[in-house]
Amino acid sequence: KGVTFPVELDYYISGGNQTSLDSATVIKNVFAKSLGEDYIKFNIKTFVSSFSKEVRTPQLQSMNISGWGADFGDPLTYLGQLIVGDDNAFYATTTSKSNNITDPELKATFKEFTRLVNEASAITDDLDRRYDAFADAEAYALNNALVLPLNYSISWKLTHANAYSNINAAYGGQDARYVNWETSSELYTTEQYEEFRKAHEQGKGGK
Repeated sequence: KGVTFPVELDYYISGGNQTSLDSATVIKNVFAKSLGEDYIKFNIKTFVSSFSKEVRTPQLQSMNISGWGADFGDPLTYLGQLIVGDDNAFYATTTSKSNNITDPELKATFKEFTRLVNEASAITDDLDRRYDAFADAEAYALNNALVLPLNYSISWKLTHANAYSNINAAYGGQDARYVNWETSSELYTTEQYEEFRKAHEQGKGGK
């Protein structure tokens, strides 16, 4: 639609935060290697203290990286954040501002995605059919780049607790309960954790 290349992509990080700069540089290099700088120019820009006030509200960013922790055990807790015409869709109303889209094709794409999500949400008598319908809605969102999976954070730690013995819940506050944890007076080794993992995968350990 008459786009002049390179397209400039503005990505904001906290000024003076080296970790954020390192992460942004990695993403910039991925864009350069995958698409070429003649196609997309990735600009790393900074804000002073508040991403919300300085960047998100005035809509200065070209892209935003964020995560969403499940509020309840259903796909709607994720997909419902992206639909248009719903004040409860936090991501759509605060970040992507998809309700303000004026481009006819993109607007139609979001409306179709919203229709798929709402139709899936309306299925309450067959859980398998409900989940299949949500999977179709998710595939539509990914295929049309309404949202893109980027990374998954994994933390490293020295620990006296066997994490495979902890309560592990996809949502809610159950993970914070210190109940029936397996612990050791000595730090667990990498080799021990490998055995914990194998036992867990075989259904012999963990909760």
